[in-house]
Order: sequence, then C-alpha cells, then structure tokens
Amino acid sequence: MNSFSNSAGIWKAYQLFATTSAVRRKGVELVGMTAPTPDGVPEPQDALYFRGESDLEHQAKVAWLVAAFVGCYGNNFFQLYEPNSSIELWSVMMTALCHDVGEVAMGDVPDDGSEEHSAKLEKERAVFGDMLRFLPADYSIPLQLDYWFFQDLDGHNGRAIYALDKLEAILTLLYYEKHGCTGRISSKLEPTEADKYYMRVTRSDTAADCWAAHMCAHIRKFPESIKCPVLGLLDAAVLDVRGVPFSWRKRDILPFERMRR
Repeated sequence: MNSFSNSAGIWKAYQLFATTSAVRRKGVELVGMTAPTPDGVPEPQDALYFRGESDLEHQAKVAWLVAAFVGCYGNNFFQLYEPNSSIELWSVMMTALCHDVGEVAMGDVPDDGSEEHSAKLEKERAVFGDMLRFLPADYSIPLQLDYWFFQDLDGHNGRAIYALDKLEAILTLLYYEKHGCTGRISSKLEPTEADKYYMRVTRSDTAADCWAAHMCAHIRKFPESIKCPVLGLLDAAVLDVRGVPFSWRKRDILPFERMRR
C-alpha cells in the first residue's frame, strides 16, 4: 500500500472512530446519573456544540493515531530500539493516551502563543508524576522519559507524538468542517499575536488553516520519516473535506516565535 493510500485509509477510519464521540452511553442515564440523552446518534456538530470536547476524547484520538501509524508505518515512524519490546510500545501509547492528564490541575490552555501555555508545563509534569507513582519502575521510567521528550520536542518519539497531537486537533477541525461546522480564529474575543500571524500567512481565519500552519511551522525541521506521513494524512483530509489543498501548504512557514526575534 502506498503512502497516499495509507493516508486516505487512516482518514476514513479516523472519522468513524471520531463519530463515537456523538454516541451517548445510555447506562449512566438509566441509573439516574445524567439528564435524558438522545436515543439515536445526534449529528456530530450538534453533539459538539452542546457538549464540547473533552481532554479524554482528544487523548483517545491521539492514541488511536499512534496505533494507526504503528500499523501502517511500523518502525519507520516510531523508533523502537527493540521492535518487539512491549514496554517501549506501551510507553509510546500511554504517552499519547495521557499526555494532557496534567490539565486536571488547571484546565486546558490553548497552544496559541499565550504566556499561560508556556507557564503550565511544570504543573503538568507534577501531575503526570503523581500518576507514575502507581506504576512499576520498569514501566514508569520509560513513560516519564517519553512524556518529557514529548513536552520538550526532543528525541524521535517525542517529536512523533507531538506531531500526532497537533495533527489530531486539526483533523478534529476538518472533521467538523465536513459536517458544516467551521471554527474561526476571528471568533476569539482576543486573538493572540500568534493567531494574527498565522491568519496573515495563510490569508485565512479558519482554525483548520491556522492550526495546520502552526503545526507545519513547528515540525519543519523534524525527520522526514515523521513529516511525510503526518503531512500526507493532513493533505488527504483537507482534500476530502474541501476538494482542494491548503493554498499555503507548499510554502516554508516559520514558527511565530522565530518571527518575533
């Protein structure tokens, strides 16, 4: 299977998995724990509007992408020093599945160039460390290292997970755009300077364009073995949703942080 077929296939499967976020579990309603929920499956955009998106859903979808990329690209995407090592693979999966667990302490802070986002890393590490205390050392040590690498954009696997984390957020935007719900940076009460920069370079205020440009700028120096499949999936998704590529995609966009220097 060639790279484009992989990308198109992953995108189709991702959409099926993402749609489960609109399905309400009826058991908790029947035992009196929730308000009445729809018997069928609401339109995804309606479910999103009334319920929002949780960190748990995002983390689950990032972990799903990790599993999909392991299945399609194997050791060409992640670098597992012992390809059959269950601990290494478990650590990568757990990092993806739990990478936002620290946000239980302060809530989600968007990666939009705000000072609050930079300041939250140490708090997140502390909460992540609390979770590690309950795991055996053989598992907690590699998981801690992978998580630190992810936060610091260091090491091959840390960068690979970072790229999938950013990619998943964009795929979510494109998924809902396909269902008639488009996010726009101009809807923010106070767009950051980084927001304004990415709107300028993309000549668009759609969140999908701006977040995708942000990702492309930050992974531009990553190994080709990471960039190619990640950008391949991005291109396949936007082509399916819009029928045309991002107009800016072939340009070399610098990160906002570098432009400020």
